[in-house]
Amino acid sequence: MEISDVNLPTIVVDSMVVTDHRDLIRAANSLESASCNGGYHYLERPTTVGDFVGGNVKSIRVLRTAPFRPGTKPPTPDEVRQRLKAVWQRKFQVAFCQIAWAEMTFWSVAAVVEFEDGKQSPLITDGVHVALQNYNGNSAFFRLLPAAQ
Repeated sequence: MEISDVNLPTIVVDSMVVTDHRDLIRAANSLESASCNGGYHYLERPTTVGDFVGGNVKSIRVLRTAPFRPGTKPPTPDEVRQRLKAVWQRKFQVAFCQIAWAEMTFWSVAAVVEFEDGKQSPLITDGVHVALQNYNGNSAFFRLLPAAQ
């Protein structure tokens, strides 16, 4: 199913570099806050990634990608674009200041959210798990709700 581009920032994939999962794991781990002691924020209602990040987003610039699963080919620019469109519109309700799940995460996309005022924030995802900094610089880690939500 094609995802609508209405109200989505431009997703720029022209400068993405293929890397391996270890590079993206390091990037996600760098967003963790050891001082938060496992804190979390429960939102009043399910919220999209786009609404949560705050600010006026101009574009999402993909920096690095890794195969969606080990042993597979790296994603094409169109596959990365479609995955980010889906992530941007999906919802979640609980955000943590550290990775709060036990399952293995194969981070596959590392991008920068570019705001209209020039500010930038990292966004790392595998399509289900998300690590990002919002407009105010606060890190958040969360799992997206099933697509039917």
